[in-house]
Amino acid sequence: AASFLHKYARDIETGGRRSTDEPRVGPVYGTTVREPKPAGVPHMIAPGKRLCNAASPDWGSAQVFIPWEICTQTGDMRILQEFLEPMRTWVGYLGSIADPRTGLLVTGLGDWCSPSMRQAAESGTPWIGNAEIPILTSGMYIRCCRILAQTEELVGDPSRSQYYRQLADSLSRRLTERYFLPPHERAEYSQTALAFSYYYCDPALLPREKIVEKLVALCDEGHCFDAGIFGTAPMLHILAAEGYGDIARRLLTKPEYPSYRAMLDLGATTLWEHWPVQGFDGGYEAYDGSMSHPMHAAFDEWLYTGVAGLAARGSVREPWTFRWNDFPELNRASAARRIPEGRISSEWRRDGNSIIWKVEVPAGIEAQVVIPAPTDEIREGGRPIADRAETGRIRILPAASASGKQQLSVGSGNYEFSFPAPGANS
Repeated sequence: AASFLHKYARDIETGGRRSTDEPRVGPVYGTTVREPKPAGVPHMIAPGKRLCNAASPDWGSAQVFIPWEICTQTGDMRILQEFLEPMRTWVGYLGSIADPRTGLLVTGLGDWCSPSMRQAAESGTPWIGNAEIPILTSGMYIRCCRILAQTEELVGDPSRSQYYRQLADSLSRRLTERYFLPPHERAEYSQTALAFSYYYCDPALLPREKIVEKLVALCDEGHCFDAGIFGTAPMLHILAAEGYGDIARRLLTKPEYPSYRAMLDLGATTLWEHWPVQGFDGGYEAYDGSMSHPMHAAFDEWLYTGVAGLAARGSVREPWTFRWNDFPELNRASAARRIPEGRISSEWRRDGNSIIWKVEVPAGIEAQVVIPAPTDEIREGGRPIADRAETGRIRILPAASASGKQQLSVGSGNYEFSFPAPGANS
């Protein structure tokens, strides 16, 4: 996958090297702007010969995201050296097309192919995502700045890192004030807008507890799934991490339309481009879109890390971290993969009122494990965790948060943790 995506990132970069004169997405949804595309800015559709226009902020940010994810997953920082200049070019371009009053972006395509987007297109009714495009594209701008700040520290010019970090913080404050606080606060937000506010708004101005409260209410009311290719994965991660894994599971598996279960019930054996509104009654034969659009599988990483608890990290400087999240109606889950150091795996099951969680850490690294239980209720290998910590293989770290989650540092090897299932008596 790393080799394939590396080639893809090169195609995006090389395809956009020349300056061209083509229309790009305009400041209002559905409009275009005719102006020269600067050299180094990727095209809207890449790779290939479809030199259609300059990429909108949401799609073109792949020029930053893909190299960063490859480096994070493989540990190979050479790809960041290769793409440092294209990443700088892209972030500079985003600044050049931002709203001069706020510095935020106001144009893009929105949360592409959400159920409500398709429904609005077929019925001619307004789509809430139109009004929320600035939230999504500005969120991606903030993420690009955060990534570039870290990239400069790793392989570039450390003196530039502070600039990009301060820019990200400033944009985060402006995004919060402009779209989430009075007098600009909206009466309603989509699931995707709330998920983006969780990651990209200033938590000092907009506490995450309030965001989660609104998101849970929106998702749990009729268990309505309404996120597209940008919102599905972050929304599921938030629900699981905040203790609402049962809601996340129901959103995907409920038989009522829309859900991934409903798509399968129509006869799908692959993921379709859009959610079939008019074609729902006709099923498989009535569907009129592409039947192979893996963009809708963006949440599959969440199955590994969010559901199975497999270790993940946000950068090469962070430790691989296993996190156990509760899914009350699931009895077991497991996942494994290879990282540069070797095989890493996670497997958990319910045993009465207890959770048994097996973790495998390859040689040469120290990982972290986050367990939603106090120290005195955690055992490893049948012994209290405090006793195991005395051997030196496990270190008890300060609690990850005030929610009672205990953070451990573990060396290479195999571990079997046990702790009370959430809601069970000790």
